[in-house]
Amino acid sequence: MKSKGSNYSSKVKRSCRNECNKGKKTMPIIMKKLGEKVGLGKEEVDQKIKDYNEKCESNCIHLMEDKDLVKDIIKKVQKKRKGVMKTQKKGKKPKSKSKYSTKGKSTKKKSKKRKSKKKKSKKRKSKTRT
Repeated sequence: MKSKGSNYSSKVKRSCRNECNKGKKTMPIIMKKLGEKVGLGKEEVDQKIKDYNEKCESNCIHLMEDKDLVKDIIKKVQKKRKGVMKTQKKGKKPKSKSKYSTKGKSTKKKSKKRKSKKKKSKKRKSKTRT
């Protein structure tokens, strides 16, 4: 049976690997744009991308296993949530207006058009029969 610590570290490694794989797809695009803005050469941008790909997973694991850092992040998130909860008013939430409201739109016009099309088709049929 695995111990609690090894289970956590395997989850951290798996999570970091997944996130770094996602980053490998987007990071080159971001670095190239950033390199253009800052004025880095192509070689420098390629080197930064290579460094990111090599060190991403190990950096992520080191940060995730730093207990003090994780505790600080959790405290800040909780404070932020409490601040949001205080600013919200108690009671009913205001009803949001739907995007697809039919208020003010007449459905009678559509039915009239349908009727007029039917009448025209009947007239055409009667003309062709005679």
